[in-house]
Amino acid sequence: MKKKYLLAVLILSMVAAGGVAGCKSSGSTAGSTSSSTQSAAVAAAASTTVTAADITYDNDDTNETWSEEDATTISLSGSLAEIDGDGASEADGIITINDAGTYVISGTLSDGQLVIDAGSDDVVHLILNGASITSSDGAAINAQQSGKLVITLADGTENKITDGSTYSELDDSNEPDAAIFSKDDITINGFGSLTVKGNYKNGIHSKDGLKIVNGTITVDAANHTLSGKDYVAVGGGTLNLTSTEDTIHSATDVSITDGSITINAGDDGIHADSTVTIDGGTIKIEKSNEGIEGTVVTINGGDVSVTASDDGVNGSNGLTDDSTDETTTEETTTDQTTDATNQPQPGDNAGGEPPGNNPGRGGDMGGSMENDESVLVEINGGTLYINAEGDSIDSNGSLSITGGDITIDGTTQGGNGIMDYNGTAEITGGTITGVGTSDMAQLFSDSSTQYSLLYGFDSTQSAGTKITLKDSSGNEAASITSAKTFGAVLISSSKLTEGGTYTLYAGDTKVADITLDSVNTTAGTISGGMGGSQGGMGGGQNGMDNGQGGPGGNMGNGGPGGQRTQQQ
Repeated sequence: MKKKYLLAVLILSMVAAGGVAGCKSSGSTAGSTSSSTQSAAVAAAASTTVTAADITYDNDDTNETWSEEDATTISLSGSLAEIDGDGASEADGIITINDAGTYVISGTLSDGQLVIDAGSDDVVHLILNGASITSSDGAAINAQQSGKLVITLADGTENKITDGSTYSELDDSNEPDAAIFSKDDITINGFGSLTVKGNYKNGIHSKDGLKIVNGTITVDAANHTLSGKDYVAVGGGTLNLTSTEDTIHSATDVSITDGSITINAGDDGIHADSTVTIDGGTIKIEKSNEGIEGTVVTINGGDVSVTASDDGVNGSNGLTDDSTDETTTEETTTDQTTDATNQPQPGDNAGGEPPGNNPGRGGDMGGSMENDESVLVEINGGTLYINAEGDSIDSNGSLSITGGDITIDGTTQGGNGIMDYNGTAEITGGTITGVGTSDMAQLFSDSSTQYSLLYGFDSTQSAGTKITLKDSSGNEAASITSAKTFGAVLISSSKLTEGGTYTLYAGDTKVADITLDSVNTTAGTISGGMGGSQGGMGGGQNGMDNGQGGPGGNMGNGGPGGQRTQQQ
């Protein structure tokens, strides 16, 4: 799993277990949601984790009404513009808006710019009414000052904004840097369509907050597609986003309450230096390095699908290089590498007794993997599917699951797991069914209240194999059909009960009868794995072959746990 590091780290106060306010196309504001059960992982992190911003939508954000009679009209043609009304002027293909008001823009500007330079409290309302604006050497829409820039996509219209691949003029901050750029807030609403091509760097970039209320929006960018320093908030609309770097990127918060979002990212699908909160909507991350990344990642609802070449959901205190939404610095990989020094090695200074045959769960991460108490991944509702080649769910701090339906097609590569955490991982509700490799398999912490099973197969299972767990009455407790080869399955559900006996099937073949004698049960063959939480290599309670893990001391890189086979 990659981690992005910053020269300075901003840590706020408490964790937000719920979502931020959202907006529907009618202008109604959705209330925040939260889990009714706060796990110990959440409570323990509350004093150090960052808190999500309280993002609301005001009347300007939801104002989609307009009439040409009450507005200034700007008709574009080639490199010229005809202006009817006050507040705007044109010179040499540069259209400048200086005052608050509504401006209706139509036609094609083949090579020019729309510049907003209004008062610091002025709300400038642009109506894109079948407009196409292209700039060969700068931002197509460049808002240098306003109280807020509101862009309404007129119903049924198609609009296109394109910038140049090089900019002739940049300020001391190397700005503007997007096809649509604003030093202040941007809101986009309406029921038309907008296509943005960010050839130079970003597609849409706000130096304050960026809100998407609705509209059909397609953005393709050389860097980030949607970028907001304070936040990026999506309350509706249909978004198709493609980026070379992060697709949705904020130096602070990302909030998604509704909408349909399709993402193809060169780096992170959704990245926030502080918090990512998903309360609703349909999110399909078709391609990414890491799917969703933030210091605190909270999923309260929605239908989320993630495909990632590295981690699927990553809780990491990985801020960008200057706490702004500029391009991130070169990333340092710390726990996913082919360097032999990071592979399991015999640990001369590892804690614990000599190798033994103690049955048990895969140990928590060893002492060299520090627990960052500011980091939290919490899943309280919704549906989440992850297909990842790194860790499917990775938290450099803690993990809390209180609800939701989670399905995981985990990595086929060694050194990664279905989940990976450095602090505690508690499950008190919801359902998780995941497959992956067995060498780095972890179970939940023993403070969990919902029962879980980790089973390691003695041979690799083929892609397309259906794994089914049935209770003693023959009722299905869980099932998953894997998209990839796998060696282990992790199941947690309210259908698993203390002392219950279950039968595991691979296809139609019976694999094993298993009795759940503890809140975490490991069965089958689990090989390798790292040792006890915050301790030395080896088991801790129910750990891998090193038996009772003693105090950590110097861990080295941890010795191989060998294989632990439970009598079947």
